[in-house]
Amino acid sequence: MTKTMILVADSSRARLFIADTPKATLREVEDFTSQGGRLQEGELVSDRPGSARSPSGHGLHAYEPPTTAQEEARLQFAKHLVERLEQDRRQGVFDQFVLVAPAAMLGKLRAEMKGPLAKLLVESLDKNLVQQSPEELRTQVSVLL
Repeated sequence: MTKTMILVADSSRARLFIADTPKATLREVEDFTSQGGRLQEGELVSDRPGSARSPSGHGLHAYEPPTTAQEEARLQFAKHLVERLEQDRRQGVFDQFVLVAPAAMLGKLRAEMKGPLAKLLVESLDKNLVQQSPEELRTQVSVLL
């Protein structure tokens, strides 16, 4: 029997499902939320960016961080989700897994995966299905059809 884990995510919510066999009912294991992915930049950062003098001496220039606070919150959420998958992989909870997320989140999740976990990824879907029921989700995932 092949146990399949399915992670369905967007920038602020994720749901983890498992199917004990390809034809088994999807069972929801956990529902994750991240407030940081929903909040606007001004709600995450209480200060204005700093400033620095130009090397050429032509006035002050605002310092822009390489990533926004909102983007950092989304990245941390993706890391948290991949850590959870890795923990379950080490415990033998699943044999393969599927990722379902919009393109931006899908990229963040894939970027965080390393070695043995990445090898267990059998399907990824560029869709936002986090609000779908387990039955509706099942119809979208080809390894469960």
